[in-house]
Amino acid sequence: MFYDKVFIIAEAGSNWRCGTYSRDIKMARTLIDVAVEAGADAVKFQTYRAETVYVPNAGDSDYLSEAGIRERITDIFKDLSMPYEMIPELAEYCQEKGIQFMSTPFSIDDAKAVDPYVKIHKIASYEISHSRLIAFAANTGKPVILSTGGATYEDIEWALNHFFKNGEAVQQLPNNQQIIFPTQI
Repeated sequence: MFYDKVFIIAEAGSNWRCGTYSRDIKMARTLIDVAVEAGADAVKFQTYRAETVYVPNAGDSDYLSEAGIRERITDIFKDLSMPYEMIPELAEYCQEKGIQFMSTPFSIDDAKAVDPYVKIHKIASYEISHSRLIAFAANTGKPVILSTGGATYEDIEWALNHFFKNGEAVQQLPNNQQIIFPTQI
């Protein structure tokens, strides 16, 4: 699947979270609607579990602490974790709206939950050395976007070699991004 134009992905991330399942779904749909209105080709969420992203004693986030948010990062991520049951609902809404659904997984379980609903997998640059996640994505036979913003050249080379060693003749789409939060405008 090669594109003859720029493929634009609207980043929804974890910004759908509003407090209750019904409000969360409403906000996620709003983000999808905005992405459609903006002309994006896809809208991308994040699928993770706090316990697979951070160790229990990870502490506070430096940049959030500087902004006055003094919560343990594991508690924040636990609150922002997308329930797996939201995935098919959001994917179906994306299909109705004519935009591709994407969600970056951070573990094998997350990838298994997301895989039936995505045409393209995306690996976050912070997961570029996650050998089992890369192997899983490679073995799906789907295109993979490999983010490299937080990686070294050696990390990227290792990930690409690991990807091609584990996958069929799958197209891989390198991607570069800024890893600065909050991003300056």
